[in-house]
Amino acid sequence: MSLAPVAILAGGLGTRLGALGRSTPKALLPVAGRPFALWQLELLRDHGAERVVMCVGHQGDEVEARIGAPFGLDVRYAHDPPGLAGTAGALRGALALLGERFLVLYGDTYLRIDYAAVDRAAASERGLMTVLRNEGRWDKSNTIVFPVPVDFFSGIQKMLGGQPAPTAPRT
Repeated sequence: MSLAPVAILAGGLGTRLGALGRSTPKALLPVAGRPFALWQLELLRDHGAERVVMCVGHQGDEVEARIGAPFGLDVRYAHDPPGLAGTAGALRGALALLGERFLVLYGDTYLRIDYAAVDRAAASERGLMTVLRNEGRWDKSNTIVFPVPVDFFSGIQKMLGGQPAPTAPRT
């Protein structure tokens, strides 16, 4: 059984990487001799992925040219409009390539998890989204924890539908 299509959010500017991020998209940074995105795509293939949509922005043409569609995967590219679209905008721009149900990964994340189990769990639930809980197992340097207001999920739904979402308070 194959996984639901996978969206990889690989359009960020890489500002925390300084000069390296300005000159090379994170997806193309070398790790153990090859671009990071290739490691991520190979991992997804090994877990049953068939279709992956790379949501690219910053130097997206270079990512598409260098990564292509390796490992027998159907890799498609959704380019942000001028002026980066952000997470929800990137996903909104890729919906036609993804379909109604899909998995989302950050382009700088390599998680050794059972993607098929996550996909099955998400398919068995009726909800807007399923989120894999970190529970302190992986790096959380890019995590902000805030109280989830009742309208949080409807806000995400509005963002995907093109309407602005309310800003969640941060603590």
